[in-house]
Amino acid sequence: MNAWNPNAGELKKDGDIWKISMLINEGIYQYIFVIDGTESVDSMNPESISNGMGGSNSLLIVGRQRKKKPSLESISYTENEVKFSVNGWNRTNHILGKQKP
Repeated sequence: MNAWNPNAGELKKDGDIWKISMLINEGIYQYIFVIDGTESVDSMNPESISNGMGGSNSLLIVGRQRKKKPSLESISYTENEVKFSVNGWNRTNHILGKQKP
């Protein structure tokens, strides 16, 4: 939303509520709050994900999201062909070209 720049969007207090307004596209966004220089997840949001550095980020989900995520699974392969399943459809083949040394 702001490229992890804590100065790019500052919350403003409106009564007892802190607010920010921005236009964002449909999707899933990770965020954290920076309060007096300290990073903190949103304690009011149960949706979070590992940040890959031993901590967590809160998740903001905007718009409708697919219930089933796309998946690709290899079924079998030979030297020249890979058979794979896309979301359970087993009819897809991909012919691989040989690389020249």
